[in-house]
Amino acid sequence: MRRRNIKQHPIPVASNITDYEDLVIVAQRTDARAVSVTIDASPAGRMAKAQKILFPLKEAAKLRESFLARFSSSKGGSGRMMMTQAEATTIGKQLTRVLFPSEVIRLFAKSLTAVLARSGWGLRIRLAMDESLLDLPWEYVYRPDRMQQDGMSGFLLLDPSISMVRHAADRRIQIEPITGRQRLAFVGTLWEGKKDNWEVRKEFELLRQGLKAVARYIKPEFATARSTKAFTATRPGQAAIFHYAGHCDFDAHGMAGRT
Repeated sequence: MRRRNIKQHPIPVASNITDYEDLVIVAQRTDARAVSVTIDASPAGRMAKAQKILFPLKEAAKLRESFLARFSSSKGGSGRMMMTQAEATTIGKQLTRVLFPSEVIRLFAKSLTAVLARSGWGLRIRLAMDESLLDLPWEYVYRPDRMQQDGMSGFLLLDPSISMVRHAADRRIQIEPITGRQRLAFVGTLWEGKKDNWEVRKEFELLRQGLKAVARYIKPEFATARSTKAFTATRPGQAAIFHYAGHCDFDAHGMAGRT
């Protein structure tokens, strides 16, 4: 598969971002060996034709399994990701080769340049993917202009001018204006015996401290995932912001448990 020299498209970096414009990347598996990747919408336009990328099902499954295997699942373990920077870089570069073929790189760099020319704006990557691709760890994707380098600065999402979300925007969703102090419902998952091995309470405290500057507008409240309060927080009108911290999984019988 031929690839354009990605060094032709340096990616700018910025900070102090307060709003984002969307770049929608659509990726669909075409067969057991390949996926099609295209940009459906962006500040620089859309791609006229999708690019076909070799990414066999076996390779995707191996990547997914290697990522999940790095979680400490032994009894009494921390439950945290056990991964070195080198391992994360390898996974990130593998994902970049799928997500950023040459034409995607060109429009991505052009879009980012366009939004950064407007003070306070950044670029939000929206991943519109089928189920065979959506659950891969795209958050580890590496900068396509630094594929020949290593280091923490190479991870794309460490750039504050770039954000990433899964699923395309739903135009049917309308956000109504709100006034006054709004509730932020923080729901954390604890381990058996109410052990906080994921340090969700610490995460809540860091979030609370970080929101002090806007305390007159946002009121953070903590609840555990097993409490009634946690589930009422998700009902319409109960909370302006819902934040979940922790990990969970389902067994063959549909029962939730820790991972």
